[in-house]
Amino acid sequence: MFGPFTRMARRRGSWLAVAAAVTSVGCASVVYAPAALAKRAVPPTVTLYTDGGTFSLGEVEQTIFACDDGNSQLLSCIDSNGAAGTGSPSSMVGYGQLDTSVLGRYKYTVTATDASSEPGKTGATYAVAAPPTATIKVPAAGGVYNATQVLDASYKCAEGKFGPGLSTSSGCAGPVADGAQIDTNTVGQYSFSVNATSQDLQTGAATTTYTVVYPTGTAVVCDPDSVAVNQATTCTATLTTQPHAGAPTGTVSFSSSKAGSFTPPSCTLSPDTGLGADVSTCSVSFTPAVTGSQKITAAYGGDAAYHGTSSGSTKVTT
Repeated sequence: MFGPFTRMARRRGSWLAVAAAVTSVGCASVVYAPAALAKRAVPPTVTLYTDGGTFSLGEVEQTIFACDDGNSQLLSCIDSNGAAGTGSPSSMVGYGQLDTSVLGRYKYTVTATDASSEPGKTGATYAVAAPPTATIKVPAAGGVYNATQVLDASYKCAEGKFGPGLSTSSGCAGPVADGAQIDTNTVGQYSFSVNATSQDLQTGAATTTYTVVYPTGTAVVCDPDSVAVNQATTCTATLTTQPHAGAPTGTVSFSSSKAGSFTPPSCTLSPDTGLGADVSTCSVSFTPAVTGSQKITAAYGGDAAYHGTSSGSTKVTT
């Protein structure tokens, strides 16, 4: 019969039964002798010397990576684009390149394999982004504005697809702030540019060209204003502008609501100091071809300094 107790232990390892002699009572004890655990292989280490980030379409971004194995059993060290490292079974170094050919978000990885363990891996995420854009509403492209007219800028910028966001300091910059007043005190042609800047330093821009001119008013009088069919009358256009702007220059064209002819069909303005320092006039001859009342219109074409959108009209009766 066994002694008062038998101790048994079940562990990772093996069971070992040993008969032991006890001076007073003989018994058998089962003693656990742990087996040495098999040493688990450590995966090779991979180091990537390139950070992720955001890149422009087609931008060249090279990578450097290294694989190390303490057991000197490296089989391969290769990135996700197929670039392989070279060196010894204990250490390899490789050179690759991020794929930036298509817009999107990506994961770049490097994998090391050896003969006795799980692969070692590391990686970095990156994005291929479109550049930001800028759009301008005011001043409008080709816009014509009167001198001293109140003109408030209106523009905006947008980050490109997959971009990290516009720069917080200069993400959308124009000559004046969005909503601020544009200087229209001096006549002439101007350009207005807005620059968009992304946090990844990509840029976009928009530019419009506009003109600031003096406002004008156009009036026309035909004398006499009642003539017979095929009898001529003289129609004179008078152009005025704001004080101290000078006499308007350019041409005035004429039209009628019924049949008739103008000789010539347009005229060139000349200063008329008798009417004022900022007044110009010119005249044509009109000959009606039908009876009845008709409308005569004089339209100013404008020039670099004077607004060309004004017209005036009168009636001629036959």
